[in-house]
Amino acid sequence: MKLVTLFLFSILFASSASWADPLADKLSAAFQSTQPDLTVEHIADSPAQGIREVKLSNGEYLYATAEGRYLFAGKLIELSGTEFNDLTEERQRQDRADILANLDLDKSITYKAKDAEQHEVFVFTDVSCGYCKNFHNHIDEIVQRGITVHYLAFPRAGVASPVGELMGRAWCAEDQQSALTEIKVSNRLSQTPVPCRAPISEHHALAQKLGVRGTPAIFDQHGNSLGGYLDTEQLVSALNR
Repeated sequence: MKLVTLFLFSILFASSASWADPLADKLSAAFQSTQPDLTVEHIADSPAQGIREVKLSNGEYLYATAEGRYLFAGKLIELSGTEFNDLTEERQRQDRADILANLDLDKSITYKAKDAEQHEVFVFTDVSCGYCKNFHNHIDEIVQRGITVHYLAFPRAGVASPVGELMGRAWCAEDQQSALTEIKVSNRLSQTPVPCRAPISEHHALAQKLGVRGTPAIFDQHGNSLGGYLDTEQLVSALNR
């Protein structure tokens, strides 16, 4: 959000014309000239009267005034009685839940829960990340607690980096689980990968859509962002909230 905030607050829409499609056109043109990696996915009414919500391709939400003159970034908070409800986070959670529900799990490296599965988590990982290695050190404890872990690749240095290439080899190994473990322990892989199309770029794009900025990034099956590194007890606690 920091990358777009300064730009967003400098935008002043001079026209007060009907702005359903015109607003999308204006925004798309503005982003194309300043931040071409961002696009407008859709514009809809927000729960606040007279305010429209704008969803961006990176999963973030912006808000615009009804006449289309002003655009602002931040959280839309509802005051309900004496409670604050983060409506923006709830929209993002729903989006994440939909994306994760339609994920092809055959393209993840999965460590299945022992006995009865109680929870599933989706973890974007980088084999060069120290906190990712620490999280993986607990993988046996985690699955023993009834938690299935689906690993997804997010090489922070980029898909074409040496780390991205090494992660691709893990995804193309015959024994993916042992390959990923070996790489995280020793930074090398003794297995000879089989020919395959590793989903590293696909996962990297998905991570950006979900707003992942670092690793590990942990999500539950309901689309809740659980944060970064958690040990086993912290993970169980977060899932049981």
